[in-house]
Amino acid sequence: MSKKRPKNTELSLSKPEARHYAERIYILLLNGRFPSCHKAINEAELTVQGSEKSALNSIAIAQLDLSDRVINLLDKAGYSFIGDLIGVGEEHLLASIPMCGDKTIDLIKGALMKEMIKHQQQ
Repeated sequence: MSKKRPKNTELSLSKPEARHYAERIYILLLNGRFPSCHKAINEAELTVQGSEKSALNSIAIAQLDLSDRVINLLDKAGYSFIGDLIGVGEEHLLASIPMCGDKTIDLIKGALMKEMIKHQQQ
């Protein structure tokens, strides 16, 4: 009995992309971060559908114009990519991230806005 290999189409993820998403989703599932897992799956679907905005979602937060302190705060709270912040309100960030205040939120919003403008100009 032979195994059927999945057929690659123009809507298929490349092997490195598929591995990236699989590892990310696996870790999120292990940590019980189901909403973030759902976002990662949606991001993968947007990628295979050729959405122009999907590339913005996969940019690492560490690449944003933010101080090391803010990047570390977000990383410790489990936010690694811009896509992880989609749908997360300011109130949630203030309540869930220790040492995160209004100034930090303003810095994050400014960096995200700057990245969105840069992405739109490409």
